[in-house]
Amino acid sequence: MSMNKILFCLCLLVLPMIGNSQSNLEKEIFERWVNAAEYTSKVAMLMPLEQVDFRPTAEQMSFREQFIHVMKNITFLSSKYILEEENPFVIDENMEWDSALQLFEKVIAYGNHAIEFGFTEPDQVVEFFAGPKTKRQIILLLNEHQTHHRGQMIVYLRLHGIQPPKYIGW
Repeated sequence: MSMNKILFCLCLLVLPMIGNSQSNLEKEIFERWVNAAEYTSKVAMLMPLEQVDFRPTAEQMSFREQFIHVMKNITFLSSKYILEEENPFVIDENMEWDSALQLFEKVIAYGNHAIEFGFTEPDQVVEFFAGPKTKRQIILLLNEHQTHHRGQMIVYLRLHGIQPPKYIGW
């Protein structure tokens, strides 16, 4: 058998695995996103209303600001870079805490839609302020950014003697 035939046969064997691997990767990223959103929601709901404006130092965002910043970032990245549409959300920095918690569900649903749409063309490059990025990179940033700010929120809970919820990782 010639080397070309061997390479052709190997390609026939490997290509379906690459496709399945990509599909599995997308499913895993989406599952991680859904679990992260649930965890963020649980963290946010634990802070007593009288403490949502707490900030450990003057330079840091308050607990409320951290949470609202997460929502604004999700809607911004989803609309501008993944869906490439106008952001349908106007999020007030000083909204009532109950309203913010309720809005989070809608923001996450919008993020879900954006991620599912983004995976239809994950390699499409968009112009991002940090340089050209693929939609897949923006999707990963959605998760990373939420994790970063939720981590700070967890510290705020602990500073008030509040045990964070059990981690939802996978």
